[in-house]
Amino acid sequence: MHTADLAQHELNRDQQHELNQAQQELNRDQQHELNQAQHELNRDQQHELNQAQHELNQAQQELNRDQQHELNQAQQELNRDQQQELNLAQQERHMQLFLEDADRARELDHAPLRREENAQTQAFHQAFLNTLGQLLGAMSSRHGPSPPAQD
Repeated sequence: MHTADLAQHELNRDQQHELNQAQQELNRDQQHELNQAQHELNRDQQHELNQAQHELNQAQQELNRDQQHELNQAQQELNRDQQQELNLAQQERHMQLFLEDADRARELDHAPLRREENAQTQAFHQAFLNTLGQLLGAMSSRHGPSPPAQD
């Protein structure tokens, strides 16, 4: 019986060995399939993540372009307003200078007239005083010497 037990034991051992090998092969195949599925899942998730990041980058670039465009427009409008204010100030300054030049020219144009008027007025006053002097001289010679003034 000892041989039968030994044969049974060897049979059991061989069966156990085959069973272990089959289990290991099954485990390897399952692990390989699991690894492959995990790899595909990781690849798909990475692809989706990359695509989402790309869309986010595009949206950010568009936002930046829009903001830069608005900033450029605001800067151009500000520059235009400042230039208009500067132009108005220059026009006002030119007008002021023109008016000042016109006043000086008018004064220069009128200066000879005023000198002539002053000369005529002075000549009139001198003639008037001469006439008064002659009139007083004629009146005093008719009436004789005037009595001295009493203090």
